[in-house]
Amino acid sequence: MRAFLKRRWPLLVGALLALAAYWRWLNFGTFVHGDWSYQSAELLRSYLVPSAWDADHGFGSPNLVLWRAPYAFAQGVVAFVIGGSSSVADKLLVFWPLMLLLPYAGYRLARTLVTSRLAAFVGSLAFAYNTYFLSIDTQGHMLITLASAFAALAIAKILPEAAMGAQGQGPRRTEREAGDSPDRVSTAGWPGAGAPLPQRAYRSFVIAGL
Repeated sequence: MRAFLKRRWPLLVGALLALAAYWRWLNFGTFVHGDWSYQSAELLRSYLVPSAWDADHGFGSPNLVLWRAPYAFAQGVVAFVIGGSSSVADKLLVFWPLMLLLPYAGYRLARTLVTSRLAAFVGSLAFAYNTYFLSIDTQGHMLITLASAFAALAIAKILPEAAMGAQGQGPRRTEREAGDSPDRVSTAGWPGAGAPLPQRAYRSFVIAGL
């Protein structure tokens, strides 16, 4: 248990901070502001059949957000299974995952750049609570923030392999394979890995915050 807490304390603290910061999201209330609107369960169920024509606004028009069909389909599934409106689907698909995924994704990305857990934790805070995300979320653009979190996870996955490939070496072994801390890419051989803690923390803060 002690070893687990030693390895995972940044993720646990990050999750607790997220719950404290977004505690108002922990309900099934109706959130409407900016570009974020309410949708009934009946309307969400209609998304189970994607359509290039949007008949929900005015006299109808071409569906300009057809690219969101996978997300709309997921909303339809939630409405069909649970029977809730967007007040339920939005929480399950966007708000609650976003609340916990941001600090996790920021930490995973920062952990591939620095070896210090503390420095990576600082980087995760810079990523999760940067002013850009906070400003666009208030206008109903949470899907952009959620996509950014998934992008950070993707970058954290491919960055070590890309760096090793550029140096003409094979894929870097993860610490799971090496028998050390699980789910973390070893960065012991990265340039600057032995830098002082303040320097690593600053680097993590700047890069993850971008």
